[in-house]
Amino acid sequence: NSTTPNSVSGSRPIATAARTHTVQSGDSLYGVARKYGVRVEAPTSANPGVDPNRLRVGQVLTIPAS
Repeated sequence: NSTTPNSVSGSRPIATAARTHTVQSGDSLYGVARKYGVRVEAPTSANPGVDPNRLRVGQVLTIPAS
């Protein structure tokens, strides 16, 4: 009775495309950037026209890949 060992492929980081984040009550651009592991400048530059001091609940932000 032979068994074949399970092979698990190595876990390599996969390049990810930009994501989106829907602003919730209490969110700040700094907090959103921290959540996604990017510098605060990244979502700022990816969302021209968005006032980082006036995020609105329900607003969808683009979060670039880290």
